[in-house]
Amino acid sequence: MASVFAFGVAVVDFVFLVDDLPDQGVKYRANGAQIDGGGMAASAAVAVSRLGGEAHLGARVGTDFIGEVIRSELEGYNVSLEFVDSADGGRSSYSAVMVDDCGERQIVGFSGAGLAGEPGWLDAVPSHDAFLADTSWTPGLRKTLELARRHDVPGIVDGERSADFETLNLATHLAFSSQGVLAITGEETVLAGLKAMAEVHTNWLCATDGANGTYVVRNRKIDHIPAFEVDAENTLGAGDVWHGAFALMLAEGKGEEEAVQFANATATLRCTRGGGRECYPTRDEVHSFINSNS
Repeated sequence: MASVFAFGVAVVDFVFLVDDLPDQGVKYRANGAQIDGGGMAASAAVAVSRLGGEAHLGARVGTDFIGEVIRSELEGYNVSLEFVDSADGGRSSYSAVMVDDCGERQIVGFSGAGLAGEPGWLDAVPSHDAFLADTSWTPGLRKTLELARRHDVPGIVDGERSADFETLNLATHLAFSSQGVLAITGEETVLAGLKAMAEVHTNWLCATDGANGTYVVRNRKIDHIPAFEVDAENTLGAGDVWHGAFALMLAEGKGEEEAVQFANATATLRCTRGGGRECYPTRDEVHSFINSNS
């Protein structure tokens, strides 16, 4: 069984189902609501576990009630929490999430307070088959990529926001969201942003763009690997699921193109389902979905 170590955000999401995403300072009534685990790295780790991989999480939480909820929920998905640091008196991260009738989401997040200031506890992380980190906390991102280099395995960045050039260059694979590409380059389109990134980064590089699929840079040219066409019910966590599936495929020794196709299918299948992490696809479900849509 391939193992993936994911480092980054772990939160609790308070999810509200609404007809339309809020855009005014008035009261809105939800058609439904749920409390679910969230966070890029934590959700990617759950996706790895659901797909049959061995999932390990590194993260920063507090010793508050939210931190207890985060830990309890992740343990229920067989995610190893040995390297989740609980800061005494710290406040854990949580978010308010609105999901409309089209499956689109709006997130307002609190990133926590009083959490670990240095990533020294990660020095003891053993070897894994792949390392994945989001860009929420640069010291943890850098340490995770250094671990990947130390063990000579894939080091993957889940890019949602800008990170410094030297840290990104530690990665073997940069897998940014379309929003992340625009944020780090300042360009107006994903393709222009990818071209700009390819000018300065020699890593393997791609951008996920939701229903538009994934754009991959090969020899400074951009190829397109399309997503599957479905009616989306809930896109919450789809990008995180994509990164977990992609990292697991690389951990198993698969090539990048096969990993992207598998990740596209996994994320697409997640979008067809309401609910939270309990709806993340299993490997058998993904293979069945691919076979029925090929």
